[in-house]
Amino acid sequence: PLAMTDLPPPARWSGLRRFLIGRSLTRTLVRIGVLVLAVTITYRFFLLPFVVSGDSMLPTLLDGTVHLAYRRAYRGHPPERGDIVLINIAGGRQILVKRIIGLPGDRFSIREGEVLINGESLAEPYIHHPNRSWNLPEIILRPEEYFFIGDNRSMDMASHTADTVRGERIMGRVIF
Repeated sequence: PLAMTDLPPPARWSGLRRFLIGRSLTRTLVRIGVLVLAVTITYRFFLLPFVVSGDSMLPTLLDGTVHLAYRRAYRGHPPERGDIVLINIAGGRQILVKRIIGLPGDRFSIREGEVLINGESLAEPYIHHPNRSWNLPEIILRPEEYFFIGDNRSMDMASHTADTVRGERIMGRVIF
């Protein structure tokens, strides 16, 4: 019997060539082009992958995990209270992942760790360890202005990024 090394070079590599290229180089290149185009369009216009950096969204999102945001989530309707979103800060040099809890026109405050919307307590089942030292005087959100904050409220408020943002800075809703 012939050993693999006894075969001429074309016969030795034909299985690998067929696996990598297929029966037709042209068809394979067209398939690769269509795949690259589909992935480019998907990630450019629809989905934005990101890696969580930091503990501000614990326990909902863990540091170092990869997630997707849907860029077109708010084309037909505005963000809703409780949505986890990506926020463009500082002209795109910094992107935050936070939860929207205050909507345009809301009277918003935090008293001893409790979020109050229009004077009523906000139910936040995603908060596991509230910090009673959190206090923020009442503000009235302007039109197109949202209040965002992370889920890890066990941290001191000073080490947390919690602020208002205009709607156009919201890049998408986290879907995974």
